[in-house]
Amino acid sequence: MVELGAFCLLMAITCYGLELWGGGSWLRRLAALSSGGAAAALVDALLRRALESGHWPFAITYEFALAFACSGTLIHLLWEWRGGVHTAGAFTLAPVLGLTLWAQFSMLPSAQRIQPLPLALQSIWFPLHVAPAALAYGAFALTGGAGVMRLLWPWLENRVQVTEPEWVEALIARGVTFGYPWLSTAMIFGMVWAQMAWGSYWSWDIKEVWTLITWLFYTLFLHLRLLRGWHGRRMGWLALIGLGLVLFTFTGVGWLARRVGLESLHVF
Repeated sequence: MVELGAFCLLMAITCYGLELWGGGSWLRRLAALSSGGAAAALVDALLRRALESGHWPFAITYEFALAFACSGTLIHLLWEWRGGVHTAGAFTLAPVLGLTLWAQFSMLPSAQRIQPLPLALQSIWFPLHVAPAALAYGAFALTGGAGVMRLLWPWLENRVQVTEPEWVEALIARGVTFGYPWLSTAMIFGMVWAQMAWGSYWSWDIKEVWTLITWLFYTLFLHLRLLRGWHGRRMGWLALIGLGLVLFTFTGVGWLARRVGLESLHVF
């Protein structure tokens, strides 16, 4: 089902791109159907793993990557339904497709295999901590894709059927505004869980530190956007840097910890 989800995402991105280039409205409908198919396939893959394992499908890196991609696809569909952001789909869904392809085709089969839930994760705080993080990361992935679109605007504006760049900036702001509370919720639940399980809500774990750095970055993003009035290409760069921080926090921190010999309480 994950392969089907990746194929549907590729179809959606292709149709969104052709529509952006001046294609007919039928491309928009096909793109929306493909996005829905991708979301359904990813949800099905997660549900199958949950039923087979008997626990929430967030226990390993592969499962969280699927949840990350699934949330991004669902949020995209929600935004398209409510705000008509289809013309940006070729960009916003690109990070989601990349994540799906990485998880399914780059990770070893042993890393994808269902594993028993470690004792430390057998807590109600586990899904309460991880599910909001997946929602936040999904929104930030879409934001990063929109940031690329904003950076490419000087090249796009004379070549595609689009309006003014302000709506792309509004989409970036919408993504950060949506994801920031979910990331904050994940951090709060994580600290409560740590306090109850290990007697300390903060241990300077490398994953905790980088999550805090990511949260502080998006706090600065909102400050610069709302209070300083930042706009234009700077919005695109901020969105892209934020996505880089999210991806490093998710995949790079574990690699860094292993390289420098640090221990971490986090599985991924």
